[in-house]
Amino acid sequence: MRRTVFVILAVALLAACNRGDDAEVTTTTTSAALATTTTTTVATTAPPPGEVTTTTTGEMPGYEIIAGESSGAYVVLVEPGNYSDIDLQNVIVDVVERHAPELVHLIDSRDALDLVLKAEVTPEEQAVLDAHYYAKLTGTRLEFLGPYSNFESIQIGS
Repeated sequence: MRRTVFVILAVALLAACNRGDDAEVTTTTTSAALATTTTTTVATTAPPPGEVTTTTTGEMPGYEIIAGESSGAYVVLVEPGNYSDIDLQNVIVDVVERHAPELVHLIDSRDALDLVLKAEVTPEEQAVLDAHYYAKLTGTRLEFLGPYSNFESIQIGS
């Protein structure tokens, strides 16, 4: 019984801390003689129209290095998907930790493979890059591109 009261108080405290988020918290508590189960659902308001939303599963997306040379420039292919900036950062960090390249291009289509390596592109080629070129690491600076250009560039590593 004490445990049930403690769980209810903890959920109520958590709900009070989230008031500024416009979140609605609903809690269902079922108590049995020896076990207590608590389920909490948090509903938030939808993002503003036109804002890109991404989700992360907590797992790093699978990737394949499709071009590159040891300690040089790598082109990394991920499956097309809706990733978070953290997902993309995790892929880049994994490539850096395994191979230590100076430059990494992250794309989701083989159509962009040759284009990321070109110095100048046509408007048609730029449209392909805008759709399929997700991120670029130069040294320790990670720049988000194309569909992820709304995320700010960050420094990774040292």
